[in-house]
Amino acid sequence: MGAAAPLGLRRAVGLADYTTWRVGGEAQWFAEPESREQLQALLHWARGEHLPWGVIGAGSNLLISDQGLPGLTLCNRRLQGVELDATSGLIEAEAGEPIPSLARRAARAGLAGLEWAVGIPGTVGGAAVMNAGAQGGCTAEVLHSVTVVEAQRPEAPFALSAEELDFAYRHSRLQL
Repeated sequence: MGAAAPLGLRRAVGLADYTTWRVGGEAQWFAEPESREQLQALLHWARGEHLPWGVIGAGSNLLISDQGLPGLTLCNRRLQGVELDATSGLIEAEAGEPIPSLARRAARAGLAGLEWAVGIPGTVGGAAVMNAGAQGGCTAEVLHSVTVVEAQRPEAPFALSAEELDFAYRHSRLQL
């Protein structure tokens, strides 16, 4: 290991506890960032170590091989937070925010459009990546933009509009 490892980085973590199927091997390296800054530091570290990386959320649409995952696995479950503006109807949610809780908060604030999401056992980030949907609704219909942090330039997050995400059935350009 070259650079100092970021806070919260763990080695050889079993991933079965992070999926709804409760199967899967170990992550070579694993972290659960709690802030965008911590996420940026982890991606910077992985880039410096020439490690592949991947992100998991609620693990509800994920099957992990018993062989495990090489490189750095980031779990976004702790990246939670919601800012809701009932006047404008805009909601800003972090990637790890559970979709059902977001849908319920929106409904309590009198906002419509996320009713389909109440039964989705995933995170906001996962919903954006795979254009999650149910009951005739989908993420592409309600998403305005996303903020992206990429490994090549973790210090420079940037926004992509919904149009730039090239949404299709259970697909967006965010998929690796």
